[in-house]
Amino acid sequence: MKKYILIIAALLAVWSAGAQTDATLDKVSETFTLNEDGSIEQNYQKVMRFHTHYSFFSLFGETFVVYNPEYQDLKINHCYTIQKDGTRVDAPANAFNEVLPRDAANAPAYNHLIEMVITHTGLELGATVYLDYTITTKPEMQSTLDIDRTFSQQGANIKEYTVKVNLPEGKKLTWKMADSNVKPVVKGNSYTWTLRNLPAGAGEQLATKNGEGLPRLTATTAESLAESLAPMTIESRELCRVDQALLTEAKCDGCKAKAIQNYIVNGLGSSNVKPEAVGYRLRQCGDVMQSAYGTMAEKARAMAKLMRAEGLDAEMVVVMPKNVTPNAKSITNYLVRWDGEFYGVAQMGTVDVALRADRDDIYTLAGEKIAVEPKTLTVENSLENHYSAKCVDELTICTLNPTENGVDAWHLPALNSSRKEKCELSSAIDENDTYVIALDGKKSLTADKNIAIANKAGKVAISIKNEADKVVVSRSISLPKSTYTAKEYADLRKLIQAWQSKAGREVVITK
Repeated sequence: MKKYILIIAALLAVWSAGAQTDATLDKVSETFTLNEDGSIEQNYQKVMRFHTHYSFFSLFGETFVVYNPEYQDLKINHCYTIQKDGTRVDAPANAFNEVLPRDAANAPAYNHLIEMVITHTGLELGATVYLDYTITTKPEMQSTLDIDRTFSQQGANIKEYTVKVNLPEGKKLTWKMADSNVKPVVKGNSYTWTLRNLPAGAGEQLATKNGEGLPRLTATTAESLAESLAPMTIESRELCRVDQALLTEAKCDGCKAKAIQNYIVNGLGSSNVKPEAVGYRLRQCGDVMQSAYGTMAEKARAMAKLMRAEGLDAEMVVVMPKNVTPNAKSITNYLVRWDGEFYGVAQMGTVDVALRADRDDIYTLAGEKIAVEPKTLTVENSLENHYSAKCVDELTICTLNPTENGVDAWHLPALNSSRKEKCELSSAIDENDTYVIALDGKKSLTADKNIAIANKAGKVAISIKNEADKVVVSRSISLPKSTYTAKEYADLRKLIQAWQSKAGREVVITK
């Protein structure tokens, strides 16, 4: 009996150690060393155990390392697999293959970038991969050491994750660890953070864009945000103007801004190469126009310059999460500010940055924060006969059509019954919709109805009233926050389900 108890205990230990996930990262270690000459060495090590076939056939059978050979050198220190029976399988020469990064496709200016595809060999259930590589960055590529690391891996729990930063004497590090109480161990000019027993990333829908709720370390050696963003400000004095034929119909400044934005959004292709891959040095406006494509950052800077050439005092600005130490690596978006409005480079129109001002901050390239007060999206709709009709036998089912500017426009998916991580909506919202269905002599077979739900997440009220020769449906929803914790999720789900329910969206009338 004692033997069986030990076996069961061992099985439970294996399960708790990570068999419930596809893989386990037993150890991850990242060491960033800023040398006296300004060069940076980044050493990455990982030890990963595989629990399922899916883990090595689809998830972690390969490791991808992108680097810029003009400024960086990649050295694979070791790469091998220890199989379940203890056999060591060293990665052969053909396990290392250089390819063009996907983000650099159709972008000739970035075809020199390299993605090293490391194929792990000897994989089987219970196998463990050991990988160690170092990327050395030359001094001329990056003026500061910027770090942004979120500690979560979908499909794998993490037993231990260490980040170490080594700096020259006298160099200052500014840092922030969000959503974690872990503090660094500081020895001289060396900082070490160690996080343990992190669950696998949930991969849930409506995940927060900025990773709120997950441990996140951001750090920089820059004395100011302006220093970190400085490479983006390097701009030639070349005269850059949009084809004047595109401005023929632009009779006002706003019309010029719209015409230039249309050229940037629809007239130029887009590249997903991240500015960090080129040390945040952006191609000049003329190069972007001549090549007919650009990264989001390049298109934003080009758009601002083209607007200034037409007498519009525009500037490129950057967006970052609130929960970080501001630095170039933490940028999430690039916009153009003109006349108090913000213009994007991915789609037409202005961007209402106030709807995300509870989660994002906006900075000029001089590192100055732009004050933006958060706001709740307020929606008021009055809709006459805004429904789709379906005839069934002698009846007509009138289904209210979704609104185009409120919760319906978010196209929320069916919500799972439970949640592990925070979820995010587009914004806080206060919506009131009134639908009027004219009966035109027909008869409503839907009784008056009142639905009212109020909880910690907000409130929903839906009423159906039969009046004379019409049916009036009033629908309101108030969600005062954009981000909800896993504990608040049940209340939020209850409100969303009530809002989406057919009970408050259908009216049955005689044919």
